[in-house]
Amino acid sequence: MTIPEGCRKLSAVIRESGDIVQIADAERIGNGAVFKRLGYLAEQSSGNSALVDLCQQRLTKGNAILDSALMCRRLVTRWRLFIPDSRPSTRAS
Repeated sequence: MTIPEGCRKLSAVIRESGDIVQIADAERIGNGAVFKRLGYLAEQSSGNSALVDLCQQRLTKGNAILDSALMCRRLVTRWRLFIPDSRPSTRAS
């Protein structure tokens, strides 16, 4: 799957930052959707199992959307995260 435009910066951070820094930043934000997005993208882009495990431990209830600019209809239940279909499409305003 290609990484949505709005998540590319986060994907680059996953590759460049340490796990502890990313988790501390996500906890400071205080939004459970951050762990869902971070964990999903870490799993997809880097396969960083330590970061994936840390995010999985911090999952909150409910579902989130990977990128609100895209039509995200497919639910990845492991991450409780709606992701875009394989073909990109923008969300209608």
